[in-house]
Amino acid sequence: MKSLLRNSQPGFTLLEIIATLIIVSILGSLVYTYFGSAFTESGTPIARLNSAFELHKAMENITADYNNHTIWQASTSYSIDAIVIPTTKNWHFYRCTTAGTSGASEPTWPTATGGTVTDGSITWTEDTPPEWAQLAIYSIGDFIIPTTKNGHRYRCTTAGTSGASEPTWPTTKAGAVIDGTVTWTENGKLPVLKDNIDALNYGSYTVVENKYIKFNPPSNQEKDIVSGDPENILKVKIQNDLGETLTALFTSED
Repeated sequence: MKSLLRNSQPGFTLLEIIATLIIVSILGSLVYTYFGSAFTESGTPIARLNSAFELHKAMENITADYNNHTIWQASTSYSIDAIVIPTTKNWHFYRCTTAGTSGASEPTWPTATGGTVTDGSITWTEDTPPEWAQLAIYSIGDFIIPTTKNGHRYRCTTAGTSGASEPTWPTTKAGAVIDGTVTWTENGKLPVLKDNIDALNYGSYTVVENKYIKFNPPSNQEKDIVSGDPENILKVKIQNDLGETLTALFTSED
C-alpha cells in the first residue's frame, strides 16, 4: 500500500518575518547608539596606536642622543677631533684641537662660537661649525654643516673649492661626497642642542615647540625666558600627523 508523505516542516508566515525584521532593526539601532562608528572605523585605533608609538620612539631617540654624547673626564687622553660636552650641560660641545691629557679638574668652558680653553695638555675649541658656502676655499680639517640642517656635520678630507650648488649630503657614518674639488666626509651627528633639534630625522613628526622656559615661584607657572634669564630648561614638543603631541624637558645648569 502506498502511503502519502506529508511535508511536516512548517514555513514562516509573513507576520513572523515582519516581526523579525522589526526586532533586528531595533537591536541594530541600539548597537550603533552604544558603539557608534567603532565597527565602520575599526582600523582607526590601530592607526592611532602606530602613530603614537612612532611619536614616542622619536622622543626616545632625541632623549637618547641628548644623553649619550661623550662627557668630559678628568685625566683622560683625547685625540684630535674628539668631541665632548661638559659634565654640566651648557648646550655647547667642544672639539679637541690639540691632543693630550685632560686636567685633574674641569675647565671653564667658553660659550662663544670658536672659543678655546686649555685643559691639561689639551686645547678644546667650541665647535659650532659654519654653514656650507658655495665657491669657497676649504682646507683639510675644516668642518661645516649643510645650509638645510640634517643633524650631521662634515669634515673636509680633500682640500679645494666648493661647487656652485650644494651637494646631496650623505647621512651614513663616514659617507663621502664630492663638492667641486672638495671631498666632504660625514663626521658624526651633532649633539642635541636647541638649534639642531628641528633637523634631526627620527621619523614622521613636526617640532611644534622648541624653546627655553622657566618656572616662576610660588605657583611654578611656566613662562618663556626673557633676556638675562639662564637657558637651562629646554622644552621640546613634537606632533604627529594625527595632531597628537608629546613634550619633553631637557635640563642643564649654567
